[in-house]
Amino acid sequence: MAFVELRFPTTDVTGVKWFKIYEDGLDAAAQTWGADRMIANAGKVTFTIPSCIVSGQYLLRHAIIALHAASSYPGAKFYMECAQLQITGGGSTAPSTGSFPGAYA
Repeated sequence: MAFVELRFPTTDVTGVKWFKIYEDGLDAAAQTWGADRMIANAGKVTFTIPSCIVSGQYLLRHAIIALHAASSYPGAKFYMECAQLQITGGGSTAPSTGSFPGAYA
């Protein structure tokens, strides 16, 4: 997620500071991936937005990284989407952030 002070007037999100609220990956014990659980749940993933974050406008970014082609060029496939949310009743926490590009460097 990324806090934005006003309604976001542009599609350019360069320099926006993002923080992670959820991730799903390999469940080694069950030998299943997050994508397997999402598919089994009819494409739905449920998570909780932390109540400790400051109220205001946020961008929510989700990404699915498909690894089925990761062993050959051009490699893993990234499927990303964003939504704008109004968060109310929040707290005062400002999580540590990262920017794209560069967050995975």
